[in-house]
Amino acid sequence: MPSSPFHLAVISPPDEHPRELALLPALFDAGLTRYHIRKPTWTRARLAAHLAAIPQKHHPRLILHTHHDLAAAYAIGGFHDRQSGAGVSPASDWHKHFFPTAALLRSRPIHTLAELHTALTTYPPTHDTLLVSPIFPSISKPDHAPSPTHLPLPELSAHLHARPFRKPHSANHTPQILALGGITPDRLATTAALGFDGAAILGALWQSPDPLATWRTFQSKIPKLPPPPPPPPPPAPHHHARQTPSGKPPRANPRSLRRWSKTHPTPHQTTQLRARPLARPRP
Repeated sequence: MPSSPFHLAVISPPDEHPRELALLPALFDAGLTRYHIRKPTWTRARLAAHLAAIPQKHHPRLILHTHHDLAAAYAIGGFHDRQSGAGVSPASDWHKHFFPTAALLRSRPIHTLAELHTALTTYPPTHDTLLVSPIFPSISKPDHAPSPTHLPLPELSAHLHARPFRKPHSANHTPQILALGGITPDRLATTAALGFDGAAILGALWQSPDPLATWRTFQSKIPKLPPPPPPPPPPAPHHHARQTPSGKPPRANPRSLRRWSKTHPTPHQTTQLRARPLARPRP
């Protein structure tokens, strides 16, 4: 089960969108924390111009899917390791070469249950976020539907709930698992019930006539996680005399000390009691 608040990320439209740059500041101001810039066919120069048009204060919230080296010039928050396509460099090699000590977020796609298991049982983990798709029929790609062979939902849900890979020593480093594909506000509860830590939104937002209002609808539908269990009640006080490991009387008020000394005579007191002669009866 997810143990942290349900997280929402947004993925950019794959090509030019007339309102994207104008809407981004409002989306960030409305609570968006992670924005994946996925422009698979764009050249490096075109993507650089796009990044320059986004206010610099929002750059740490951006995740690049292509042309990862641009993160150095624009202080980008992270990158996505794509499997194929133009402008792709191996994310792990790029990170070690350009930013060997930088705390950049790293994400990768997951399309099969086997890939998910491998990614989650690798320690230390190589990525911070896993985008598992498609979970529902895609909105932006009508021909992209869930595969009962590659991602059977019953087995996927059982795997996410069991979390056999979450070890006590590495619980804080477990990758965040986000659902992708066909995510709508009404499907957030189902997504959380499947065991996901959050969801990534694409088609439902950018195909909406009012993306900002749609984003607020998503926020209003974020599942409320159950509260943590109450702490156990304190132990009942003990009324019998308290013993100390050293055999010495506990630090207490004089009345308690006198009561303790009556039940714990010192060796000197014991010797005196044994050596005391018996009193003779009076004539």
